[in-house]
Amino acid sequence: MSPAIPPTGTLPPRPVANPSGDYRTMVEAIQADDLPAAQQAFGRFTRGLPAATYDGSTSLGKIGAALDKGDLDGARTILNGLETKAIKVLRAVQSVTEGGEKSDPVPPGSTFRITV
Repeated sequence: MSPAIPPTGTLPPRPVANPSGDYRTMVEAIQADDLPAAQQAFGRFTRGLPAATYDGSTSLGKIGAALDKGDLDGARTILNGLETKAIKVLRAVQSVTEGGEKSDPVPPGSTFRITV
């Protein structure tokens, strides 16, 4: 008769949550037009998050809805909007912290990738 609970040494390792890595993987998959990888990474990233975090009214929810429809262009557009918002926030923080008229290290119209 085998034990009801297997010995600890035979249990498979528990997957370690890596939300920033899953987000980065999702963004890279969307940019690479890899729908299955983007969908999988989105699923891993949102696992355990409150549903309100990714409902239809949030950017994350809109990305998920686009991925569900197979709309990589739509998901990419939403990500680009997030980057634009992030650049605005960075500029505002910079102007407050520097308090002066210094040159902008993030020139208008430039793009960069945000990673978490």
